[in-house]
Amino acid sequence: MSDVGPFRRGTSPFDFTAGVPRPGRYPPDGLDVPEAIEAIRFAPVEVGYGFDAAGRQIFRQVGDADGISGFERRDLTALTNGTLVHSHPPYQEFPEGDPRRRAGSFSPLDLVFMYETELLEVIAVTRERTYFLRRRREGLFLDPGQIQADYARYRRRVERQLMVMLARGIISREEAEAQGRLADEIMDRFSDAFEYRWEEVRLDDDQPK
Repeated sequence: MSDVGPFRRGTSPFDFTAGVPRPGRYPPDGLDVPEAIEAIRFAPVEVGYGFDAAGRQIFRQVGDADGISGFERRDLTALTNGTLVHSHPPYQEFPEGDPRRRAGSFSPLDLVFMYETELLEVIAVTRERTYFLRRRREGLFLDPGQIQADYARYRRRVERQLMVMLARGIISREEAEAQGRLADEIMDRFSDAFEYRWEEVRLDDDQPK
């Protein structure tokens, strides 16, 4: 996939208030990891920044609301022992204030991508939180099949627990069905295989909703 979009040869950070860039690969804009995290916090689609093992930004990739695809082989190779920073946009089909709108932690696809690309760290950015998942010093001991099976097992367990909380009146149906909460609670249980943490974001009143 070649560099595309209105920012075809530009190296300025994306301005999402001016519109959504077309999906595809874009050249680096010079941001480091902390700057990239904040640059995509309010992205309306998934956007990824790739950094090599030395911390150099090597590409930006724009996807859609559901994910990022079409990575070039050269970029996947350059990501070995590097870092991928990517956004998880809110679920736009739900209104503000609905628990189902909030995006959450890592998906099984994120974990498999980390394994297959041999990433040192993957970072997921939402409007409310930043999630960090780092390979343990001993390495990754779960292959893609194990990752998907364990994730599915934890998902079933969390779904049952949320349904019990709903039946007892502890949470609302919207909270029980919230995919963001589901992902968060799955990763809380799945984190022993990784170095995992997250940070809450303090949102000012004038920031985008």
